[in-house]
Amino acid sequence: MNKHNSPPSGINLSAMDQCVQCGLCSAYCPTYQLNPLEAESPRGRLAIIQYDAQQIAPISHTALKHINHCVGCNQCQTVCPSKVPFETLIDQFKANHRKINPLSVKLLLNTVKKPGGANSIKRFLQTYKKLGLQKRLQPLFRFSVFSGIHPLLKFISKDPQHQPKPQPQPESVALFTGCTGQIFDQQTLNDSISLLEHIGIAVTIPDKQYCCGALHQHNGFPDIAQELGAKNTSQFLQRNIKQVIFSANGCGRQLKTLSSEIQYTDIISFIYPHIDSLEFNPLNEEVFIHFSCSNSSLEDTSKLTSQLLQKIPGLQVIDISQNSCCGAGGSNLISQPRLASELIRDKIQQIKSNPPRYLLSDNIGCSLHFKNQLTSSGLELEVIHPVTLITRQLIQIAHQP
Repeated sequence: MNKHNSPPSGINLSAMDQCVQCGLCSAYCPTYQLNPLEAESPRGRLAIIQYDAQQIAPISHTALKHINHCVGCNQCQTVCPSKVPFETLIDQFKANHRKINPLSVKLLLNTVKKPGGANSIKRFLQTYKKLGLQKRLQPLFRFSVFSGIHPLLKFISKDPQHQPKPQPQPESVALFTGCTGQIFDQQTLNDSISLLEHIGIAVTIPDKQYCCGALHQHNGFPDIAQELGAKNTSQFLQRNIKQVIFSANGCGRQLKTLSSEIQYTDIISFIYPHIDSLEFNPLNEEVFIHFSCSNSSLEDTSKLTSQLLQKIPGLQVIDISQNSCCGAGGSNLISQPRLASELIRDKIQQIKSNPPRYLLSDNIGCSLHFKNQLTSSGLELEVIHPVTLITRQLIQIAHQP
């Protein structure tokens, strides 16, 4: 080892020593299955981090690229017999190498850390789309740093059907919108409100919400992630909100690391105790469902979702998750669209072989990725959150004007 004999700031060397080099993680890593190079496996990435910690020589651009290919699915961490904290180690590494982020991600991180996140520019994006600029300018962006972002603009949501008051009512819960939810997932937010009101729960959407911080946490800015978490906590506590509901499980996973004064619950788990009071119109359809990688850290959410959907008479649900990442991986569909497309290819082929009417997805990033890839493949089917299908089939749903 050279004269720099202390590890870079934040790197936990003892955690790396937990790895026994068994290689079990490689069998579950989507990037290694796609490209069986050791550097594309969790064990290989750990070796890169360890090499960097020893500071033998400057880390290469190629090594940084292998680290950046990690989609954060955490399958390696789940199956590891030694419980190596892969996610934490990669987060620590990225915090020491913030240059790893491409320009598209840097711009995204800067935008979503502001009050309202990217939702604050929804009007501009709607106008951009309405004028047809998204389609006209697509060829110009195809090979630019915006090649991952620009195709997604065609999925911009319409405005909300009805907007709850920003100030909480007695016994109300807050709905977390996320930094892009109102742009790309307004339908899920609408249906979450309708479903909660149907079971007698008052809903508020506090203004000046911030990004959950997950994008910053996993792209080398844990300090900003903590800052955003503190701002959200302050916003909720100032309004005496103690219960926050989320519909995007990627956001929820990060929110659950915040203040214990507030309970953060996914929409499905929150409404599940009311399952016996919910009655549904029949739907004789076969639908596919894809549970996000983030879902695996939210206890029994996938199980509860399946049980709720089973209440809809005639509905057949086929799970295409198969414990494999769709490739969206947080900002991956934006920063590495080609890799993301390759990782989702088998799932798209499965859908092509027997196209359903609906594909259900519980996370906004996964949904956008599926929508984009299905559209590019010429497949016309709705990609919706499970809560949307549940709300549509609910008997005597109380919609407000």
